[in-house]
Amino acid sequence: MKLFVDSGNIKDVEALAALGVIDGATTNPSLLAKAGGDPRQIMKEICRIVQGPVSGEVVSTTADEMVREGREIAPCLPAGRHVPARELIGPDGERWVPTAAVVPLSMAETAATRVRQLFGVHRARMQGFGMWESCTVVSRPGAVIIEPCIYWHDELSPVHLEQPDVVHAGKSGSAIHFPEGRELAIELRARLTELFTELGAVHLEPGKAHPFRTLLAPQAAEALERLRQAFDPDDRLNPGNLER
Repeated sequence: MKLFVDSGNIKDVEALAALGVIDGATTNPSLLAKAGGDPRQIMKEICRIVQGPVSGEVVSTTADEMVREGREIAPCLPAGRHVPARELIGPDGERWVPTAAVVPLSMAETAATRVRQLFGVHRARMQGFGMWESCTVVSRPGAVIIEPCIYWHDELSPVHLEQPDVVHAGKSGSAIHFPEGRELAIELRARLTELFTELGAVHLEPGKAHPFRTLLAPQAAEALERLRQAFDPDDRLNPGNLER
């Protein structure tokens, strides 16, 4: 399992890096803004501290603007280091899928231990398929966000291949369809979902990756359906969500 610190605070990153327990770092515009100072200089300093992968995000939503922002950031970063603009594939072109949950501080150690144990049970199968996992742990007031991610080599979809970070980084991933790896990834995500539900976690993707409708009382489920019919009779808004 790889651990990534999710922060724009230099002191936090330095403290964890000094312990030798982190494999990389992730940031986003909100974290960098909260840290204060020049976001480009903060990213440069994080790259100096952390020897593993460092992930950053741009704020634009169109391909041209994302590429423009990435090119503005690139000269501020150490030569030879790849900092993705918006990473949709793994460091070696893998497919990946996250499963995030929020647990109270009192349950954080238990949740982290259970996640490690779950992957340990399936370690042999994962290694046989060349699969691996990472886990981002983010502290918030009174709670901890835990986000295990599962990586496996598989055929990339057109959505992956048209993204700027894939094109400009020269990543192509695998051209071979690998249903066995994908099925195991789906199975592991389901086990993680069950684990977090058992621990009473609050989920970031209710009704999609985590149960929602099936947990509602009959009256609440009926009210939800009436609201959907009133506001979205043609089922155009995120079809398939809130169904589990």
